[in-house]
Amino acid sequence: MQSYARGVWWLAAVFCSLAVGQGSAKTAAHLPKVDRVDHYEPLSYNTRPLADKHDRISRGVIWEPQIRKLHLQFTAYGRSFNLHLRPSTGGPFSPGAKFTVNGKPTTSYDPASFYEGEVQGDPSSHVTGHVIGGVFSGVLKTSGGTYHVEKTQKYFSNHKDLSFHSFIYHEDDVQFPDHRAGCVVNGTVWRQLTELQATAVPLETGRLKRSSKNGAESLGSVRGKRALTNTGGNFCHMRVAVDHLFFSQIGGGNEQDTFAEVVTAFNLVQEIYSTTDFDGDGAQDFITPSIGQFDLLTLDSPNYRFADSSIAVSEFLDRWSQDDHTMFCLALLLTNRDFADGVLGLAWVAQPPGGNRGGICEDRVRLSVGERSLNTGIVTYTNYGNRQPRAVSVVTIAHELGHNFGSPHDSQGGRCSPGGSSGNFIMFPQATNGRQTNNNRFSPCSREDIRNVLQSTKSDCFATEAFCGNAVLEEGEECDVDRCCDNSTCTLLAGNECSSQQECCDLNCMIITDNRTDCRGQTDCALTSFCKYPFIMCVTSTLVLVCASLKGMWWYRNYY
Repeated sequence: MQSYARGVWWLAAVFCSLAVGQGSAKTAAHLPKVDRVDHYEPLSYNTRPLADKHDRISRGVIWEPQIRKLHLQFTAYGRSFNLHLRPSTGGPFSPGAKFTVNGKPTTSYDPASFYEGEVQGDPSSHVTGHVIGGVFSGVLKTSGGTYHVEKTQKYFSNHKDLSFHSFIYHEDDVQFPDHRAGCVVNGTVWRQLTELQATAVPLETGRLKRSSKNGAESLGSVRGKRALTNTGGNFCHMRVAVDHLFFSQIGGGNEQDTFAEVVTAFNLVQEIYSTTDFDGDGAQDFITPSIGQFDLLTLDSPNYRFADSSIAVSEFLDRWSQDDHTMFCLALLLTNRDFADGVLGLAWVAQPPGGNRGGICEDRVRLSVGERSLNTGIVTYTNYGNRQPRAVSVVTIAHELGHNFGSPHDSQGGRCSPGGSSGNFIMFPQATNGRQTNNNRFSPCSREDIRNVLQSTKSDCFATEAFCGNAVLEEGEECDVDRCCDNSTCTLLAGNECSSQQECCDLNCMIITDNRTDCRGQTDCALTSFCKYPFIMCVTSTLVLVCASLKGMWWYRNYY
């Protein structure tokens, strides 16, 4: 096996977490324990108003941008949270993303349930998450740190008997894994895997090599930066799937909640990748793993290979790799199994051409045991009997995809595993809680390894297509999946002036001419904004003097 400066490149890499203590007494004694969370506060607000308003928005009863908003207020951590939410204009989806249950298309997941917004009074805040059944579940990034809101059904089998439907915890309350010992990997397993990898022979089928279509530019080119990948594309279209244990135990047996849980986490993972500067030129590279197909698998799935609840982690990855994933950049399977030795994930590591096969864009290969797809990885949400909080799962998914993108583990010590108050980086071999500065960043070593893979022919499946069809209004699109739109081309239908996703567009897809129309409500830092014909979006809000010096007013856009 070929060796490199950072040590041996294995065909696969594991991510482990060591057992931690049984929690803290910080949470009130009458509340049930949440695994790996020292303190949380229950939420039990009335869900009916939020459910009714969301239902009207998702059914298209409410089209006016100025009132297509949700407001949720609750008290926790000694403060009031007043969330202002609107249907998301982003999301971790590829164009025409498909959702299936047991191989059949489903409408169980409603993209309209995905919201974004801010916490009133906190101009630097950003909120993302889902509203299902009137319950919000998501992430609140605030000036005081990050809060996670999760549903009780993920952690408590008796959740219907509880007096609260969800709970909130701060990133500082996530237990930090014990790093006093290393992650021990069974040597026999490694030997078997490396011997198997040595038999890999590429098949002659080959994947479609993607490049710019119809003159479309990559996001990097549009923003004035040379694209990093071989194709000039930025998007790694993925297949994401969950098995029956994830569905029943993490999603509570509810299809929509299962999809939403993964989409919320994957959105955070996508943000980590798209904002990373892999080539070291001082600007983010917009490398974007995205969900092209999301499959919910149960025991009723055709040719289901994961019914056994005691599959070893290497066997689990191998069974997932038996599927043909050639149409995708990567394929990730999520489960809720307690693998031996605290393993949280396993993935094939990408290398530049000439190295071992596996990782992004890898074609189907023939091994001594049969045909396999090596552009795969798996992640579990449980280890040592404890369910992982979302904050930990996000880092775990980012870690396994990091292997697929070309990074081995960060070596112990040195600049790439500094430890200390800033913590270790994403590719540290043991799990982190995601709360320290470095936990959600790639180390200089990882960025270099990933850059070497992205700049090679290894990245030849990265796509440059616009995200037409994902209900996200993006640069180069006039509209995207709304009543004003030709959804096949993301252009306005004849006679229409604007998209219903734009703030100053009326029910008839015409620009609002009445300059008295309210398009953005008053906040603690800004006065009410009004449409100003002929502008389609809200003009800049007038800032309140006391807040004028605050940073983070990024959503107050000026269209004069």
